[in-house]
Amino acid sequence: SFNHIFKMALNPPITSNYEPCWVEGERFILKRNEIEFEVKVPEMGTFKGKGVLVLTTARMVLVNSKGKGDCWSFDLPNANIYHEKFNQPIFGANYFSGKCQPLFGLIPGDCSFKIWFMSGGCGAFLWCIDEVFKKVWANTSAGPSPSLISQVSS
Repeated sequence: SFNHIFKMALNPPITSNYEPCWVEGERFILKRNEIEFEVKVPEMGTFKGKGVLVLTTARMVLVNSKGKGDCWSFDLPNANIYHEKFNQPIFGANYFSGKCQPLFGLIPGDCSFKIWFMSGGCGAFLWCIDEVFKKVWANTSAGPSPSLISQVSS
């Protein structure tokens, strides 16, 4: 499966337009602007950012296009995400949270993450991530169905 090509990583390559560098076989699904994120990595600390979430067939890429600091991007492989949850607090923005296992021991242990949707756009994201997780859990390496691609593209 091409999912194993991707490594949960701090600062994976991004373009000057704040897009992830694509890998052969990876398909773009959804992009959400105006997000904020926090990723806690054991023994490495907490990484925060403001910017863009890109969902692909293989991963979620958090891009810190508006913030500063040591983290300008972070990869979360879809196949390694667990305890995922959509949170709707009474005060504050809705957010998606979960944990993610590292591939090949590239970071010291499982990270926890939160992704806040500062300008909405949660509905389409939740529908798409649900479809992606169904494929991951069904253990198919074919990626999303053509119907998912056509519905998101239209």
